[in-house]
Amino acid sequence: MMNLEKLLERTEDGKLLDIQTELLSGVVPATGYAHGFCRKVNRMIDQGELCINPTTYRKVYLPTLAKAVQRELARRYVDCIKAGKICSE
Repeated sequence: MMNLEKLLERTEDGKLLDIQTELLSGVVPATGYAHGFCRKVNRMIDQGELCINPTTYRKVYLPTLAKAVQRELARRYVDCIKAGKICSE
């Protein structure tokens, strides 16, 4: 069964950046990317497609999603640096 981290790994860069942009702006509308992704994740939990914690049933809320998105973006950034795709001048 998939977890939140695996779902974020499979999510394209553009979607993660849209969520991060909303989070950084401090304005996260109910109809925006971040809340939309939260709803998607919670539907997947309800349908049994996604597991947050195998011993409990738990919804994902915005603070949890924000931390997970930022961790995933940081992981991707480090991967790019390691691969030499980003150079400092």
